[in-house]
Amino acid sequence: MLGLLALAFPGGAGSSAAAGVATSVCACALAVLLWFVGARLSAAAYQLLGFAAVALASVSSYFGGSDGWLNGFFFFWIALFIAYFFTFAAVVFQTVAIAAAYALALAWNDAIPHGALVWFLTVTTVAVTASVVALLRRRLERALEAEHRQVEHLLALDRLKDDFIATVSHELRTPVSAVYGAAETLLARDLPERQRGELLRVAHHQALRLAELVDSLLTSASLDRGLLRVELRPIDPLLPVLEAVEALRARASSRTVNLEAAARLPAVSADRSRLQQALAAVLDNAGKYSPPQLPIDVRVSHDRGQVRISVADHGPGIPEPARERVFDKFHRLDPGMTSGIGGSGLGLHIARGLIAAMGGDTWIEPTHPDGSGATILFQLEPANPNGRPVAKPNAANRLPGTATPVKTPLGPNL
Repeated sequence: MLGLLALAFPGGAGSSAAAGVATSVCACALAVLLWFVGARLSAAAYQLLGFAAVALASVSSYFGGSDGWLNGFFFFWIALFIAYFFTFAAVVFQTVAIAAAYALALAWNDAIPHGALVWFLTVTTVAVTASVVALLRRRLERALEAEHRQVEHLLALDRLKDDFIATVSHELRTPVSAVYGAAETLLARDLPERQRGELLRVAHHQALRLAELVDSLLTSASLDRGLLRVELRPIDPLLPVLEAVEALRARASSRTVNLEAAARLPAVSADRSRLQQALAAVLDNAGKYSPPQLPIDVRVSHDRGQVRISVADHGPGIPEPARERVFDKFHRLDPGMTSGIGGSGLGLHIARGLIAAMGGDTWIEPTHPDGSGATILFQLEPANPNGRPVAKPNAANRLPGTATPVKTPLGPNL
């Protein structure tokens, strides 16, 4: 724009007064257009404006008489603008347009001596300058992108730190207060045996909560650093499922769990204890968000050798945009815990990390067509290429009252 405005000054369009007036008016009109609507123009529109600027500079060179070659320097402003704001392809395109337009202007202006040499020097200088500017711009963009990614990473770490402090502070407050209160009461008073036993049970239960929180933090840290050991072996996938369901029943005897498994399941390559840990985390999460009167549905199936384990609850569900974020560390759909549902926000993060360490996949789907409920699915790879079915667990490994693992309801009377 500055280069085109220079045409408005005396002598800017050379010796032709008419050309001077015409180019000055066009240059000023283009400058006004850029001033008022430049921010709303598209890249294609700016390309057209670049051609208009090339035409103005060429007209100025043609009508400039023997000094018209000096107006070729206006091409520098055009080339620098294109090189700084547009892609390398646009730079090449505009450079070709400048070379063609300037060649015509010099060919028709017989007053300029050594037109071919002037054209070569001008076009070469413009092309090299534009290329250097485009290269430096690209390097600057890469540096800014790297800096932006680093800033985003630091901001994410800062948010993670805040989430960690908030979550751990909230999760520690209740058990620490309960253990401290029970210990203070036991030390300060001579209580009957029954009350002493009750306080000890409270302290023991809350101490277990603290131990689980610490274990979750350590497991999460080990997963993030790639230090968690996973021993992959061919296992029957139903066994850790049964163990995880039985553990949930021990913690919440009133909760009903429906288990359905295929008649013949292939062996999978997994770590039995880690798979049970992942299932326990998912079942615990389902128990928090599913209404107490509604069951939790667990299903084990297989397709072409791959085993799929799903845990479905009948709670409010997870919005589609948040179905990936819930696997982030300390992420909660209810950060303020206004619903009264506690938790460290590590369960799903750990579950996905453990399954990934075993070469499997984890994702979430809605339980019902209306989007309510959440179904968390694990997919595990077969232990051998042909996906040969494994024998069913023997009676010692089955839950009481389950003659077969197919469509087995696990409830309070299990």
